[in-house]
Amino acid sequence: MTFRSAEQGAVMPKTGFILLIIGILYSLNPAIAVDLNGFASIGAGRTTRSDAKFIEYSDNWTLRSDTTFGVQLQDQLTDTCSWTAQVVSNGFSFNDTNDYEPSLDWLFLSYQHAPNMRFRLGRLRTPLFLFSDSLAVGYAHTFVRPPISVYLPVLEPLSNYEGGDISVAQDLGDYDLELSFFGGSMHHTFNDFDLNVNPIFGFISRIRRANYLMRYGIIFARTDVSSRSFTQLGNAFSQFSFIDPIFDELNESHATNNQWFRYYALGIQWDTNTWSVISEFNVTQSGENGFVNNSHNGYIMLSRQFDSITPYAGISYNKNRLGSELTNLVLESQSRVPIGAIPQLDTLRATALDLYQSFNTSSYSFTLGSRYDIRPNIALKLEVEHFDNSALLIRAPTQYRDKSFTAFAVILDMVF
Repeated sequence: MTFRSAEQGAVMPKTGFILLIIGILYSLNPAIAVDLNGFASIGAGRTTRSDAKFIEYSDNWTLRSDTTFGVQLQDQLTDTCSWTAQVVSNGFSFNDTNDYEPSLDWLFLSYQHAPNMRFRLGRLRTPLFLFSDSLAVGYAHTFVRPPISVYLPVLEPLSNYEGGDISVAQDLGDYDLELSFFGGSMHHTFNDFDLNVNPIFGFISRIRRANYLMRYGIIFARTDVSSRSFTQLGNAFSQFSFIDPIFDELNESHATNNQWFRYYALGIQWDTNTWSVISEFNVTQSGENGFVNNSHNGYIMLSRQFDSITPYAGISYNKNRLGSELTNLVLESQSRVPIGAIPQLDTLRATALDLYQSFNTSSYSFTLGSRYDIRPNIALKLEVEHFDNSALLIRAPTQYRDKSFTAFAVILDMVF
């Protein structure tokens, strides 16, 4: 069996040297034993919509979308050096990984330089969220899945990077502070989008006090984005460049080259023996030129534990806006080549404006659910989530965009 990354289904060459180092260390100490842990989520779900899908859910029950199997391997190679690998098989993924195809999510070496300082190198989880490290482990969460309004499907292919990080912890009396700095690169796909990010870097700060945790992060990413459908649209505009050079400009603007994205994330968690409040907010800024998106999202979730049963409720929102340059160029072209002058161009411009508008979305969702801990390592979850429109149905057709829908899910989570 060949484990593949999420990078266009290709075997990862950049992490090969990590496997080589691990092999050398094992040859020097054959008595080393590997710790093996596993996790699984077996889920069923459906929505009230038949005309558009939500993470592959439609109005028929399916077992694919929230079903995940994974294993994590870890070993202490020396007193200060260890390695970790995590392989995950998802029933459904937004990248080009096939259903249930094993994917190597983690493979890294860790070096504990001092009790409060750690270095890691290899394939690592991109620290986008409060729950980034436990993203694939459903049992680790109270809810069925982290709120999709913040844990956006478009960010799933960006959940891993190849590079390294350094973490430093400091005791500040009643507070515990941890600072992490990371950097690397990634190359992933999402639907028909090809994303090349090089470099990506940033820092994450976590501060704890008693029952409180606050996490804040800033991430910078230089990104190239291309899309087959956007490239075709740009090429169609270029055919009219003999009339006016603005159509060449339109063609070039349908891709993103060397564009810097800035990502800001705030997470807050408060826990007692029975109550828990979790909230996250993030903002993405990328300017206005070319194919770029600007967004801000957030949620707040409240839960109350009654012995083995934990009901929860939450509200979340998502707002996304496409950079204004593409729309402005099309509108400017209408002043240079008036509507009605070339029917084919009129159709092309109308199609383009509708496509651009599909990226300008705003939605709210409301969640009710309950978790039942059957055993110390098994939990059953029931969840209902209502969305006020179809913005999160991944560029839903215009005629369906304003329709509300409700999603239902039943999940059995376990660790072993």
